[in-house]
Amino acid sequence: MIPPAALLDRLARSRLLPRRAQASAGSGERRSRMKGAGLEFADHRAYQPGDDVRRIDPALYARFGQPFVRQYAVQRQLSVTILVDASASMGADGGKRFALVRTAAAVLGFVALAGGDRLRLGMGRERRIEWSAVYTTPSRAADAIAWLSRQHGTGGRFDGCLEAALPEVSPTGLTIVISDWWDAPPRLEALLPRLGAEVWALQVLSREEEDPSLLGAGEAALMDAESGQEMVLTLDAVVQERFRRILQAWQEDLRQKLTAAGGRFLTLGEGASLEETVLRRWRQLELLT
Repeated sequence: MIPPAALLDRLARSRLLPRRAQASAGSGERRSRMKGAGLEFADHRAYQPGDDVRRIDPALYARFGQPFVRQYAVQRQLSVTILVDASASMGADGGKRFALVRTAAAVLGFVALAGGDRLRLGMGRERRIEWSAVYTTPSRAADAIAWLSRQHGTGGRFDGCLEAALPEVSPTGLTIVISDWWDAPPRLEALLPRLGAEVWALQVLSREEEDPSLLGAGEAALMDAESGQEMVLTLDAVVQERFRRILQAWQEDLRQKLTAAGGRFLTLGEGASLEETVLRRWRQLELLT
């Protein structure tokens, strides 16, 4: 699941482009809303007792006869949390989907660190999260990818994991949830504003979910990997088309909920080219530079 080195090389100067999330942690490379002792000039304000007199602008003092101090933009890091679905459905196809979600998390985590952001990864299953360390420099990208590579077990349900993540998520940061999103919580609209200033939902689909005709025709027994519930269906063109319509309606519902909360809804199929998706499609969508 380690991303191709050639892809990471092409992403080494990239950064994530959230719309609402704000840099507010540590000392980084993003201009924050805070003002203080920085390098990039922001504006002036009237002098107040206790201010450093060395920051008084002599030109404005000479012009207006009143002291004004220079204010500078404070550079901070964006807190990025990537939550990966590690439920039973991720391992239902021999682990191919779980490998894909870990690779997607590795790519997005690499871009976060390459852009000077603060990264934390989490694996969610059975209403609990297994968290990684906090990574704060580009040199820790290999450690973050290694942590993802060590995550092999899948099981249980993803339901409840978003609530479990709430205490650890930065209220001003970006949260990226990578899942098949078939088990979205019924209170998703209420949860989204609490998962950070901005949420990106990445839905990873199997080849058969994208194209149900790959399942073939005739009678088939399908089992829900998380609940164990089994359903016997007669697969034909009518059933396949019905599945496509249900999937499209489900995706549109998720997209509307994310958009209303100021977030983004994305899809990634097992059959898609990761390089094409990241370097062309996600850049066109202005998710990253």
